[in-house]
Amino acid sequence: MTIRRTFFIALISLMLLLAGCQKQVALVDEESQKTEVAGLVSELQTQEWGKKEIPATKTPSPEPSSTPTVTKIPDTPTATMTPTEVSYRVGPSDFPDDVNPLTGLKVDNPEIMNRLPLMVKVPNFPAYGRPHGGLSAADIVFETWIGAGANRFVPIYYGQDCDYVWPIRSVRIVDPELATLYHAILVFSGGDPVKVLPKVNDIMDNKYVMEGTTPGMYSNGADVTRLHVDTKVVTEDLQKRGIDPGEKPELEGMLFDEKIPEGGEDGEKLTFHFSKINSGDWVYDEESGKYMRWIEDAASYEMIPLIDKNTGEQLAFSNVIVLFTPNNEIETQLIDIKIWDNPQGRRAILFRDGKAYEGIWKTTDRNAPMQFFDEDGNLFPLKPGNTWIAITGTTSPVEVEDGEWFVQFRVQLP
Repeated sequence: MTIRRTFFIALISLMLLLAGCQKQVALVDEESQKTEVAGLVSELQTQEWGKKEIPATKTPSPEPSSTPTVTKIPDTPTATMTPTEVSYRVGPSDFPDDVNPLTGLKVDNPEIMNRLPLMVKVPNFPAYGRPHGGLSAADIVFETWIGAGANRFVPIYYGQDCDYVWPIRSVRIVDPELATLYHAILVFSGGDPVKVLPKVNDIMDNKYVMEGTTPGMYSNGADVTRLHVDTKVVTEDLQKRGIDPGEKPELEGMLFDEKIPEGGEDGEKLTFHFSKINSGDWVYDEESGKYMRWIEDAASYEMIPLIDKNTGEQLAFSNVIVLFTPNNEIETQLIDIKIWDNPQGRRAILFRDGKAYEGIWKTTDRNAPMQFFDEDGNLFPLKPGNTWIAITGTTSPVEVEDGEWFVQFRVQLP
């Protein structure tokens, strides 16, 4: 009897050992990748970033589950699960059919996600084109430099439509690289026929529309701010023409969690500064749990709330991310911004819930969304909701004082 018991114990131990050796299939749980990213963060933090040194030791953020799941907060907490121990968590893969993989939130109508996202080019100048229309309806908004001290916004519409995205301006060479990451259709007014449009056509094939090519873009006069877009009409037109197949694209890769990550620093305010006449502030509002956007007044240059023309309300975003990547000026208003082919990772500062975290952003595939990692090489958990991503140069200095962060945009040095 003792021999049989010993035999079964040995057999069970062997089975557990073999099971533990099986490869876990997940987007970010490879130990080698964690080590690589953690090493890169450490290396970046030893460079001259123009900010105070980050402490060498920090409490690690919780590791994402190897099998991503959605955990719902129960209506009546039980004795074994208190409200402080649970959170809504979803991604980076296996998103439920009714959850938007770009926000981590449920959508009113899951059928809307059977389409390609729309990525629209919205200017910030001239200033009389403010307040912009429709930025608050976007899942993600990218902010990029276009030269001559100016910036533009690139909102992505997927989980919901907007019938008035305004104004619409010309495409830049970074835009098709951003679009392919999200399988998006590019929507813009026009572009340089020699230096920009050939690249758009080569990369995007027929997955772009500009003025005069879709019934969903409307003109009101001859001014540069004359155009606006109805995203639903554009999508319907593209599906009728077979450009949009009417199926869900592969948009997995981002992790969302209501629980505030451990570590980080105070991050109640971010100023993203191009010049004294072009600046944006993000100020954390504890009541809403969102970062509120402020912008310079075109006349006085004092900071005022940036509202959405459609809603009359100030722009509010759950996450604000600063990406550092080369911004190389080829010539005035022709900027080469490196987005593709970043498997090793570059620096990012991620803001959520009034805190700021040093991290890394990656593009490991030209046809997969950006991913964001913490200092230990784990996927960084974004707050469920919309995200604003400001792209700056790798040499841009950062200053921090009393929870207020100041990022001065600087073009790539020779």
